[in-house]
Amino acid sequence: MLAAVLIGVLALHMLCTHVASAGPVVSLWLQWKEHRGDMAAGECGRFLAWWSIWLLLLGALFGASAGLLLWDAHYQATLARLLHKVHMGVWEYLISLGLMIWYAVLWSRTHRVSTGRLVGRSFLAGFAGLNLLYHFPVFFLILAHFASGGSPVEGPVETTTFQRMILHGPVLARTTHFALASFAVTGVFMFVYVLRRRRGGSDGMAERQLAIWGGRIGLAASLVQLPVGVWILMQLDGDIQRQMMGANYLVTGLFATSVVLSLFLMHQLAAVSLGDARSPRLVTSVLLMIVVIFLMVAVARIAVDGLGPTVG
Repeated sequence: MLAAVLIGVLALHMLCTHVASAGPVVSLWLQWKEHRGDMAAGECGRFLAWWSIWLLLLGALFGASAGLLLWDAHYQATLARLLHKVHMGVWEYLISLGLMIWYAVLWSRTHRVSTGRLVGRSFLAGFAGLNLLYHFPVFFLILAHFASGGSPVEGPVETTTFQRMILHGPVLARTTHFALASFAVTGVFMFVYVLRRRRGGSDGMAERQLAIWGGRIGLAASLVQLPVGVWILMQLDGDIQRQMMGANYLVTGLFATSVVLSLFLMHQLAAVSLGDARSPRLVTSVLLMIVVIFLMVAVARIAVDGLGPTVG
């Protein structure tokens, strides 16, 4: 039961942080489209900007809840080794949150501004989003590495060691995966805005075009994920690789299901990208994205914990 709760909390954390990280960057692009006269893009961009803030707050709440579920003496000792990075991470989080609030408030008050002010406002969103995309996946992946016994050396982790770990194969591969997943989820999250507009009675070319853009963002990121996924598999611990490749029936089944559903999701995104932006297809894409993330988190946690029936 505890494992299932942890998987659910981690999956919700991932969903929230994906949009919170890439949402500001995508909204920045939509802001420039509004500057060129596309008011519908601006409305969608403000929607993304504000939801990035709320989901950043929710993501922190789910992340803290996951930390409490994982908390034990070993986890506490590992976190203590990275205490200086924890303090820095808190400040990085607050800086990104503050910049995003500043950005969203400025944009909500004044939709059309001079090019100079637009550049300054864009800096706020770009810095906030890229700051989250860079710092937090790296920190938590390195924390997981040390928590799993990845370093026999005791004591605080030196800054030079931490910096070297950023380019460590598994950390770099999964950081790249997180960034791409963030843009894929954010592209699909634009469907939520379109569906919301349609429920309000607005269903014109503007909504269709926004759905197409969201589909193209999601599809492009998902296609690049294919070689990155192979890269991650090659970097995984040998035991986890064996579990995913058939040694653990539950892990293999969940992994295979997630791959099939990911391919089906890409098919849906391709159709939307080519102009088939009907609401049922958008709803299907949103649900598929949520299910795939839950399955991927389940595969990772079950493999790490060694749960499920195994061969032999």
